[in-house]
Amino acid sequence: MSLLPPSAARTLYEEAWQNERVLNVFRAVSWTPIGVVLFLLLPRLRDTTPLPSLIALAYGASAAVLGATLLRHRLDRGLPALLTTLDFVVFTAVLDAVRRAPVIASSDVSEIDQSVVTGLMLIVATNMLRFSWRLPLWSLVCAALSYGFLRRDHVHAVTYGVDVVQFSALSAMLVWSARRLRTVIRRVKERDAFARFLPGPAVDRLTRDPSALDLGGEEHDATVLFADIRGFTTLAESLKPADVVRLLNEYFQEMVEEIFSWEGILDKFIGDGICAVFGPPLAGEDAAHRAIQCAIGMQRRLGQLNQLRAGRGEPELRIGIGLHSGPLVAGNVGSPLRMEYTHIGDTVNTASRLEGLTKELGSSIVLSEATAAHAGDDVELHDLGAVAIRGKPVPMHLFAIG
Repeated sequence: MSLLPPSAARTLYEEAWQNERVLNVFRAVSWTPIGVVLFLLLPRLRDTTPLPSLIALAYGASAAVLGATLLRHRLDRGLPALLTTLDFVVFTAVLDAVRRAPVIASSDVSEIDQSVVTGLMLIVATNMLRFSWRLPLWSLVCAALSYGFLRRDHVHAVTYGVDVVQFSALSAMLVWSARRLRTVIRRVKERDAFARFLPGPAVDRLTRDPSALDLGGEEHDATVLFADIRGFTTLAESLKPADVVRLLNEYFQEMVEEIFSWEGILDKFIGDGICAVFGPPLAGEDAAHRAIQCAIGMQRRLGQLNQLRAGRGEPELRIGIGLHSGPLVAGNVGSPLRMEYTHIGDTVNTASRLEGLTKELGSSIVLSEATAAHAGDDVELHDLGAVAIRGKPVPMHLFAIG
């Protein structure tokens, strides 16, 4: 069973499949010319022992057929191991048949023997592209057997031992490289997933120590920020779909940068809405204060964006932001095939409802008493008193900024 996450395992499979097709092309364009050379340029060998050229031509043609059929559609699990074995078998059969040909002189046999190690190590090295630590080990076994068979009558025990050590060292390097590559792919996928909702410094910490974030689900206190563009539905109806996408991308870029600058966690986009969370496990006790500063910064960035939009003759955007602090649960939600890190709880729902009250209360930022208690002396709050909240049995004491 693969220890990689499904997305990383799929990426690894796709790359291995592509590399196997490349290796098969290399196999076809290598063995076919070898067969042609043996058949056309060495007539004495052809007349006495045509087997080497026939084996090479047949293997090259088979590789071409395999690439045009099976490998165009999929990569079967056991195919790389089978092809690796056949590479060694064909290499051994061709060289042994050439060495044993009556027309080959003893001096030629010596030159052929010198190419044995190079050829075998080349086949071993091809497993670098297969991202598997098992295939290099199997290729080491095949290389040792092939080497022993080809040089059974022409090699000293010490020379044999040295060459086997070289095969072993190369295979060890390939095994390490394959395992390292799988680890790199897993970390890249994890970093890509974290980067969707976490600021850069937090991503760096989690890449070094993924255990810093319990993805199984954990309850903790945090501050939730909801932001929404006012009148977006009416605005979107007057724009082309491509212009709506451009507007949202431009807006989201500014807002997410502000969220990340205050070490907030981007929970999700909901249409034109944004949900961000400030709190553990990546932040300290000043989460509510940073959430408030982030909300103020988002309004400031929106003002700058509106100046840019005005210069292009586009209508200004207005947003409402709701903030609430309390307990919630953070963890993965979904299925084994598609999971999403998110936050769930009444705190999230309450923050969303406070955002919905911003227009009714005439304030751009509305926050609960639990969040306002951490505002600090540098933030001017306006007491809105007790306000009825949909779904709440008793009114909540709310405050506003702006």
